Amino acid sequence: MLKRQIKRAIRDPFGLSRFIVKKFKEVILWDYIYDSLPEPKVKKWYNSTPTIEHEIIGDLGKSKFEIVNFEIDVNDYYDYIKDAHYASFPYYCDAAKENFF
Repeated sequence: MLKRQIKRAIRDPFGLSRFIVKKFKEVILWDYIYDSLPEPKVKKWYNSTPTIEHEIIGDLGKSKFEIVNFEIDVNDYYDYIKDAHYASFPYYCDAAKENFF
């Protein structure tokens, strides 16, 4: 993913500077934001599995959070992304551009 981001940044004359600023903020602000979170916390990437998701949903339910299930019509979502012209706004909705266009 980083390689793709670097290639895209180099093709765009202003992209490289935006990319550097974005990465700098991520590195610097990550620790600041992490430090402000209450305990317990673990510093690691989250990889979702059905088991982990079920456990999280159960824990949220025990904590009196209202859990609402939504069904997403994937084709309707793709149509929404296309109709919104997110390809014209790559820095707003980068994932949509990469995955759908």
